[in-house]
Amino acid sequence: MPFLSETLSINPNNFPARLLMANIYYGKKDFFLAEAEVKKILKVLPEHYNANILLGNIEAAQKNYGPAENLFKKMILAAPEKPSAYYRLGLLQRMQKDNKAAMTNFEKALKLNPNLMDVFSNVISMYNSQELFDKALERCDRQMTLVADIPAVHSILFNLKGKILLGLNKIDQGKSSLKNP
Repeated sequence: MPFLSETLSINPNNFPARLLMANIYYGKKDFFLAEAEVKKILKVLPEHYNANILLGNIEAAQKNYGPAENLFKKMILAAPEKPSAYYRLGLLQRMQKDNKAAMTNFEKALKLNPNLMDVFSNVISMYNSQELFDKALERCDRQMTLVADIPAVHSILFNLKGKILLGLNKIDQGKSSLKNP
């Protein structure tokens, strides 16, 4: 981080560097410093999408659910074509055990970009936690048709499907799915 600090001392308005610094602090769970860096960006660029998303993540990590929700909803209104705010709002709702709302937002994110495997993994995890294994398997198959041209994504989908099948004691099918990629 010395390089970033030096960069910011030379140019305090280097917002990509400032956002990177904020993300590093966030990753280290230093929410105070992460928030301070994000707020420096938002003071100049109040509608900065990624800075608002990160501030929402910081709020959510500190269990400040209301402010986090407001930030994610604000970004959905500002950029409804971007999946990140839907995904983050879905994660927040899942943390609060509002699975129906979480699923709705995960689905919106996937509709915008079906290749988002972190979002898709949350959908499958929610099905599994509700013991809706057949629905999870069907959803994996449906997703494979949506992303047929991306081998790396297919690999993740086969892995998810294989784990579900193994968990259902369908050993041969599970092994086959895990070997398929």
